[in-house]
Amino acid sequence: MKRVLLSIVLLTLAAGVAFAEPAEGFLTDYATAQAQAKKENKPLFLHFTTDWCTWCRKIESDIYKTPEGKKILAPFVKATLDCTVPQGQQPSGKVRTYLQMMQKYGGQGYPFLVMTTPDGDMLGQIIGYLPMPQFKAEVDKALKNWELYKKIKACQAKGDTNSLEYHQDCLNYYLETQNVPKAVRAAEALRKLDPKGEKTDAAQITYALLHGALASEADLAKIEALRKDVAQADPKNEKGYLEKAYLANVMALMMQGQKKTPAEQQDILRQMVALLQETARKVPSLSNPMQVYGLLFQVQAKLGDFDGAIQSLEEFKKVAPDGVDMTRIDETIEQLKQAKQQTAVEAGPADAPKETPAE
Repeated sequence: MKRVLLSIVLLTLAAGVAFAEPAEGFLTDYATAQAQAKKENKPLFLHFTTDWCTWCRKIESDIYKTPEGKKILAPFVKATLDCTVPQGQQPSGKVRTYLQMMQKYGGQGYPFLVMTTPDGDMLGQIIGYLPMPQFKAEVDKALKNWELYKKIKACQAKGDTNSLEYHQDCLNYYLETQNVPKAVRAAEALRKLDPKGEKTDAAQITYALLHGALASEADLAKIEALRKDVAQADPKNEKGYLEKAYLANVMALMMQGQKKTPAEQQDILRQMVALLQETARKVPSLSNPMQVYGLLFQVQAKLGDFDGAIQSLEEFKKVAPDGVDMTRIDETIEQLKQAKQQTAVEAGPADAPKETPAE
């Protein structure tokens, strides 16, 4: 049977050229913005953009140019960093610098929004377009991280780095800003200071250790054990760590699969499907159900499970926010249905049972 190759693109816009014009109050030079942030002791809000990014123009019109958006971003020094590379040319000058900055912060597409300290330490990031309520929630998280960062720096300046409060602030900040090694050190310090867990959050500490095990590519057995420990500490996902632990376990499987033979990779993919389905079934109030069903769809499509992939996309549609291009998703579902039919045709009818000659 021939293999059916699927070329599937989700949530992609056929965008024309839409030249960037910085919103009011946005600088266009990072060095200038950083100098102002240091002078005023304010955090930075950086918008990495291009001329052709349609969603960048939408976030500018829907967020930056509105009274509510201006109020949300008032605590920041704001800058639009143009990463447009002229066709047929190599990036140079500021564009090359901004592309390198974007890579450092983990950006891979546009719009990519980063909130940092004046010295460039991460406070938060937003990948892609978000409607106003979700946008505000992410900015609020970054501002809380800014307050934590200032407390941590103040303690370090005074040499007060042995208290439980200091290490708790470090754990909160480094977990939120994805500094895994420092988060693990803070978690280990808290366990020593509070071995019975009377003043600390067992779910948070265990999740930090799980995150560290994932980053160090620990074996799956250790990661699964830590995920189960998180499940005991946060069984209803009230703190969000149960969901994060499941997704970390999925990521560990994905990383392990890259080192396996093709046959072993198929088994890993099946394990990922089972774990993602368990995530959707057992984790109450998923904060990002689109991520779960999006991953599930991709893995099922790789396995050739067309019915499963279609069902995952149907679930994806139910939880997708306004603004997502449903037409593209419907087109993908139609492609999957056609691929299923083509596979059935290529497989041909099943062989009829042979008759046993009469004695």
